[in-house]
Amino acid sequence: MKILIIDDEIYTVTTVKAFLAELTADVDAAYSGHEGIKKMRANPDYDLLILDFMMSGMSGLDVCQEMTGDNKIKKIPVLLISALPVTSPELHELLEEFNQTHMIKGVLEKPFGKNALLEEVKKILKIEQSG
Repeated sequence: MKILIIDDEIYTVTTVKAFLAELTADVDAAYSGHEGIKKMRANPDYDLLILDFMMSGMSGLDVCQEMTGDNKIKKIPVLLISALPVTSPELHELLEEFNQTHMIKGVLEKPFGKNALLEEVKKILKIEQSG
């Protein structure tokens, strides 16, 4: 199982990687939207993309738009993470826009805990819940 994290905050990437350690997944990271797109195009077999919504430069929205135009990477499921409240109009607008593509499979509001992240990842990847 391969997971790519795209977030411009090193702390978030480090934390998410640590949370995912128990899944024994191959976890890769990109610190900008542009870097993440390059990694996905070079290696389009990621099982999940954990994507920050608000990044400088290329935002999570921009990454999703770029993905929809590329047949190799548009089917990678996205777990969106955001400092915006899940109920915010901006986030709601994004979800509506990409609902038709079925790209965004889940949303987590920062800060989130290990259990919340693992629950979402397991649900998206259809991994058996243990315990």
